[in-house]
Amino acid sequence: MEKYRLWGELITANLYRIPNKNIEEITVENYYDNNNKLTIKLDKKYLPSINAKRFFKKYSKLKNALEVVSKQKKETLRELNYIESIVYEIESSTTIDELTLIFDEISENDIFKERTEKK
Repeated sequence: MEKYRLWGELITANLYRIPNKNIEEITVENYYDNNNKLTIKLDKKYLPSINAKRFFKKYSKLKNALEVVSKQKKETLRELNYIESIVYEIESSTTIDELTLIFDEISENDIFKERTEKK
């Protein structure tokens, strides 16, 4: 994700040095890395400025996807912890009444709602 942002920035910063024609790659100084040379492959169908915009667009999409996936991961981990606690309660149960209480609890939880409603 970050490489696309970097490539977009470096191309944009060096547009005045880059010929305004379709080329396969450019070599620019990476001002984030002691001005070491960095070769960036471009899509020859597009001008360098358009390639930079495309890199920024890819960066933005990946950044947004990472945010969504991070939220989903947190929610999934929360649900997994809950399920593990239910499994522990079931394994620790010694009476039918305790199991009934556990069933009542999971019947109210959205994770299990669809499955328990069928039964």
